[in-house]
Amino acid sequence: MKETLYRSMLWIHTWFGLLLSWLLLLVFFAGTLSYFRYDFNVWSKPEIHQDVLQDYASSRVSSQVQQAQHYLSANASHAASWSIQLPRQRQPYISVGWSEPKPEGKSRGKSVSHFITHDNQVITDTRDSKGGNFFYRLHFDLHYLPGNLGRYLIGIATVFMLFALISGIVIHKRFFKDFFALKFNKGHRSWLDSHTISSVFGLPYHLVISFTGLIALMFLYMPLPLDLEFKGDRQQMHAQVDPTTVRTEASLEMSAEPVIDIASLIHNNQHLWANLPVRRISVQHPGRVNSQVVIEANTEQQITEKEPKWVFNGVSGELISQTPLSSSIIVETYDTLLALHTGRFANNGLRLLLGFAGLLGCLMIASGNILWVKKRLQKRTMSAADNVGLSLVQRLNLGFISGLPLATAVFLLSNRLLLPDLAQRADWEVHCFFIALGAWLLLNLLGLGSWFSGLLLAALAWLAVPVINALTSKHLISNIALGQWPLVRVDILALLIAGMLFGAAWYAYAQRQNVNVTAKGNSANLAVKAKRAANPKLNGAQS
Repeated sequence: MKETLYRSMLWIHTWFGLLLSWLLLLVFFAGTLSYFRYDFNVWSKPEIHQDVLQDYASSRVSSQVQQAQHYLSANASHAASWSIQLPRQRQPYISVGWSEPKPEGKSRGKSVSHFITHDNQVITDTRDSKGGNFFYRLHFDLHYLPGNLGRYLIGIATVFMLFALISGIVIHKRFFKDFFALKFNKGHRSWLDSHTISSVFGLPYHLVISFTGLIALMFLYMPLPLDLEFKGDRQQMHAQVDPTTVRTEASLEMSAEPVIDIASLIHNNQHLWANLPVRRISVQHPGRVNSQVVIEANTEQQITEKEPKWVFNGVSGELISQTPLSSSIIVETYDTLLALHTGRFANNGLRLLLGFAGLLGCLMIASGNILWVKKRLQKRTMSAADNVGLSLVQRLNLGFISGLPLATAVFLLSNRLLLPDLAQRADWEVHCFFIALGAWLLLNLLGLGSWFSGLLLAALAWLAVPVINALTSKHLISNIALGQWPLVRVDILALLIAGMLFGAAWYAYAQRQNVNVTAKGNSANLAVKAKRAANPKLNGAQS
């Protein structure tokens, strides 16, 4: 019975782990980079690297909001909505923006965003870039796929991941005993140890991130209960959970009074959000009789995805609605699980640990795939179909494992190399990512790539990231001196990744040299044996 269970779990672990492993690697890799999403967002706009980054200060909120409202009143009185973003840990700058009225046949109008410097100047011209938001969206919607197709594929891959993790726990039950017998540079056994270590050390993270990933999209995967309860009206559900999500259509009647002074509104109602800092202020339908001011509190230091809001009448200042202070246990549980997945509560140190755990996940998947290949290479006889399958897995491994870091570095480099005023510039940055990944994948499917060349190329590309930042913005030492920590984190992250890739490239080169030496030795032995077989006298002479 135990032997049957073990073999069943081994089969599940092997094939559920392999079949969608390259998609899972993409998801884990993009998800890991998403922990540094806002750092990449700041890095991708070098126009705001000078005199813009700042910390939140409650004593300056009133003056900052007053200036922002004055600017919006003067420059966006016609807008459908206004937005004022105050500094916070993830986005350490002040920005003002607005949405144009939506054109006929469109769901929304054009969005505009400007940035305010330390000396109250406004930066209006910044390059269009998706920055870190690209990695965030990529890890659950796969970018190019239509509708929710990408999210369904991610859901299937996540289920496969959970099966592989649970079956792996069963088949590696002797891990703690085997840990003290770890072997390095021992071929197949070393890859097995690498796979086991990366799996078990990150096991709590891997289980939580996989399970909560399914929870995050459970209403997409299991919509029937909501559809039955609310008859397919999702807006009604959101309104019941949080009344502040209700949006009204703009009135045709203009208001005789301007939008209420928002700084005074914040000052007079601070008791509502207690000690929470203000994160964002938005104004719906400015200048209309039914205008509304929405104030959002910053909860990024708490394990929650809730962003409490208070909605006020934009003319009188009367409180219209607010996010409920307490929710049902089901809503609270869902919110907590979602927060554990996104890690929005994590400070900078904890984000580094989460990033390391995500990196262990990538290593677990990559080493598992390489181990699959190594085990099958040990077989002395294989069918033609087995050879084709083995060759395909080898080339996909090489294409994805070395191609993903290469494509990411190309994405970052394109942010500085593409013309700032290029049409659809943000989309072209994304195209550069997939062109690089696709080209490298194609080269390897054609048998033209190698581990050494791919890893070395990726290492050089990542090394170029802080170099190009120094040439187009400020260098690492200068950013450290100025305390521009989002830029420092990206440069240091790039150097760390470049160092790991250089180490991996050196290992691949050493392995290739060992293979060449072994092959030459085997060829020489075969030649000697053939010579002896052809001339028996040599054997007598040797004796």
